[in-house]
Amino acid sequence: MSPTLSMRKSEPPSPALSAKPSNPESMRSENLLVQDQSGPQPERFYKVNYDGELLEPNADFWSCVYDSSTGLLWEVKRDDGGWQDRENTYSWYFSIGEGSIGEGPIGERSMGAGPMEEEPMKEKPMIEGVQDQGDCYGTRCDTDGYVEEMRLEGLCGTEDWRLPEAHELRLLDHPVNYYPDIDTRYFSQTMSGRYWTRTEVPERPSLAWSVDFHNGFPYIAEKRLTFHVRLVAEANWLNDIFNEDP
Repeated sequence: MSPTLSMRKSEPPSPALSAKPSNPESMRSENLLVQDQSGPQPERFYKVNYDGELLEPNADFWSCVYDSSTGLLWEVKRDDGGWQDRENTYSWYFSIGEGSIGEGPIGERSMGAGPMEEEPMKEKPMIEGVQDQGDCYGTRCDTDGYVEEMRLEGLCGTEDWRLPEAHELRLLDHPVNYYPDIDTRYFSQTMSGRYWTRTEVPERPSLAWSVDFHNGFPYIAEKRLTFHVRLVAEANWLNDIFNEDP
């Protein structure tokens, strides 16, 4: 059965994907966040400054968050009315011109109720989407425009910012927190709403996956609709630090 499009937060998740699928990849965040009674666990998240340097845990201001369980670097949103403001929204759009994010691989990862298996990657989106339909400040109000601005900014020492795949964004799901469903010690400026992912729906090319941080559920939606965005990047220099022999 094809996944059903659902637009209201009060509705259950799309039937093609359970709310908490029991597979190793999607459950990894829960395992890392739940404290083992046998003793203290290593930290999962680390604060990172504008230049890409690790900060002390009690730092009052940070620009990104490094996830030591995945090696990914996540953007931190603001509450200042600027171009990174948490309330900004964007339509789903990938241009295909030279230098655009449309040149990179677009995920066609299965979002079924069973284990998520890697599927072939496309070089271009199935449908570009809809340009500049969101409500934002300082950038074009679509996913491509926001990624372009982040890459120009070079936030946290990298220009490799991109929209996350659905399985990556779902790893930020918190096993206890709701409204928003995320670790607010590190991602304090998170809206309890939907965030776009890079993952398209092969059977319905006008649709893409989003993750609702009101309840942690994934939903499919028309690319013309406007949701929030949180970008991700590889952090090889931080991975090297954490992979060093003690």
